[in-house]
Amino acid sequence: MDKPLPALDQPTICPDPEAGFGALETSKGPLPLKALDVQAHILGLITRVNVSQTFVNTHREPLEAVYIFPLPPRAAVSRFTMHIGDRLVVGKLFEREEARQKYSEALQEGKRAALAEEDRSNVFTLSVGNLMPGDVAEISFEMVGLLALEGNEAVWRFPLVVAPRYIPGTPLDVEPAGLGSFMDTDLVPDASRLNPPLLLPGYPNPVRLGIEVDWDSAGLPISNIRSSLHSVIETQVEGKTRIRLAESERVDRDFILRCQLQVDEVWATAVLAPDGAGHPAAPDGSTGTLMVTLLPPSMDPAARPGRDVVFLLDRSGSMDGWKIAAARRAMAFLVDSLGPEDRFEVIRFQSNTDSLGKSGTGLIPATDQNRFRATQFLAQTSTMGGTEMGKAVKKALDLMPQPVPGREAIIFLVTDGQVGDEDRILQMIGKERTHCRFQILGIDEAVNESLLKRLADSTGGWFLASESEKVLDGVLLTAARKFGSPLITGISLHSPDLKGVGQSLVSSGNLDLYPGTPLVLWHVTRRLRTTQPSQ
Repeated sequence: MDKPLPALDQPTICPDPEAGFGALETSKGPLPLKALDVQAHILGLITRVNVSQTFVNTHREPLEAVYIFPLPPRAAVSRFTMHIGDRLVVGKLFEREEARQKYSEALQEGKRAALAEEDRSNVFTLSVGNLMPGDVAEISFEMVGLLALEGNEAVWRFPLVVAPRYIPGTPLDVEPAGLGSFMDTDLVPDASRLNPPLLLPGYPNPVRLGIEVDWDSAGLPISNIRSSLHSVIETQVEGKTRIRLAESERVDRDFILRCQLQVDEVWATAVLAPDGAGHPAAPDGSTGTLMVTLLPPSMDPAARPGRDVVFLLDRSGSMDGWKIAAARRAMAFLVDSLGPEDRFEVIRFQSNTDSLGKSGTGLIPATDQNRFRATQFLAQTSTMGGTEMGKAVKKALDLMPQPVPGREAIIFLVTDGQVGDEDRILQMIGKERTHCRFQILGIDEAVNESLLKRLADSTGGWFLASESEKVLDGVLLTAARKFGSPLITGISLHSPDLKGVGQSLVSSGNLDLYPGTPLVLWHVTRRLRTTQPSQ
């Protein structure tokens, strides 16, 4: 009978907040993540991404590697594999508790195993167990999704950092749910699963990062593809644009590609991408994805209805530095865009809230004097405290009057979104059944897009992101065009050749068309016909 394997070492987290991530500390020393490779293929605005992560056990005993990492919040994982030596293990989808049980049983039996768990829609934990001495394990994911659309720009954002999040509530006196450095609390019972392992002192930049993107415009008027935060090398390969990450770039901020969609008038296109023979849904290749893109014109500002707006500014500690400066400028820019028919209020929040107007007086008219007061109020804003977003959102909702015909109700939020009590905030919005649209600007190199986009979509609003001061001006111009009500709501797609389109239609946001902002409609079909669909 085989001898049992030695007990697995339990990793502990290095407390250095400046270190980054990529390695764990065990009783035998550091166990590094050796490499991270990302291969992306973009067809028009559809993405297919393969992510490979390589671990190596440099010690003399079997070990377990556990780390927390981000993935795009709007991507669907379609494949998960582990490759060790000549052996390939293909992952299966289980409910969390069943998956954990199977993983634990595999470790106890001395088998090599891996477990990927979704803690939030953009935060995952990966555990690789029973790595034998000298083992090199390659974990791979394949994902599909859509590019984000921000005004006249298409954006591919691949998160590389799980930024620290503010955790409200009272610590629980229980065994932590995860390996993070924060305690679980009554409001965020999985807080210990939301903080990434950190790079060990003395091991600078151990992770080899490789990113390569092939971008096929598929007939869309795409131009000026550029990287916001990393140095890249661009080449043309068989009619496609290939973007490769330059050497020596670090895994310390998100990788973001932006491109412009050049449109001077109303424009629409449809792309049908076959799945190909051998696809599980239809081995004969009769399935595919239909993508319809609608590009509307900009709206004349004079034609806008009156607006009731509550501006919410996150001034918590995580917004320190360039982020609060950008947030102040962004909010002042949109305050200044208000007209005499508009009413507004400005609320700053951290652990507590304060506002421009007197408590209980409601919204104030957007006169020149009040807009100047608001600009001064914002200019005096500094950072402090925790991110008590729920309190601020509740206060903003309480300020909003009942729906008024001909007026648009808007809560404009500027934040990095780094909170742990996401579900509580979303549930509160659902209970309020608000008639207000949340229009949100996220500011951070690793913004919490998952929460902010869900908050915007659930209220019929929109979400934009600025990852640096360099792109802020362009993002603000987009926000100014969208700041208000949509041109068209409740869009649907119909075609005599495609059955069930309305029931399975997916969009890049909600089914509303905002001025100057593209909308993508996405449908998976079993009948590949080339006739033009009708709107």
